[in-house]
Amino acid sequence: MINIFKKLFDNRTMGFKFTVAFVLVTLFPMLLLAYLSYIVIDSRLMNEAKEKIDMGIKTAWTEYYIRSDQMRYGMLQAASMEEIKKAVKENDAGYLKGVLTKWKVRRPYVDIWIVVDSNGNVLSRLNSDQINDSIEINGLVEKALTSGKSQTSTEILPEYLMDMEGEEFHRQFFPVLTRQFFLLLIDLSFFLFHF
Repeated sequence: MINIFKKLFDNRTMGFKFTVAFVLVTLFPMLLLAYLSYIVIDSRLMNEAKEKIDMGIKTAWTEYYIRSDQMRYGMLQAASMEEIKKAVKENDAGYLKGVLTKWKVRRPYVDIWIVVDSNGNVLSRLNSDQINDSIEINGLVEKALTSGKSQTSTEILPEYLMDMEGEEFHRQFFPVLTRQFFLLLIDLSFFLFHF
């Protein structure tokens, strides 16, 4: 091995020897250190980026669910109000529609408000005056009625339910599209009141 280096450097100039010595003593260790630093820094940056993305996703899910939580707490409060209990027992659609109108002001992100009785019959709607029908959204209403617990779900609403909300509701969301080509994805929260 020494013979190889000796043959390589025997007939070389002093500048070549200094250059090779510089590369071996200075540049090669610096390149090795730079490469190792790159690997360590890249790994740290990837971990930090992953942590930030995870935190962002958690924040997004929190923002997504915060409105349904607001609805849940608001509806639990409404379930304890004697006036609302009385209106539900007496099927007072006018009073319930007035309450829904007030709630819409405070929660403008909710597009459809429907009050049903313990049999699943509609007592009042915010967007139309049609009542005494029953609604079915993938078993959520029935599940809320049988379990006695609020149900939160993201669903594609069936066309008949959109029809029940009236033409003004359609024009608000679908001014150009024909009714055969729309599907609306809405966060729905179902709350059951036992009286």
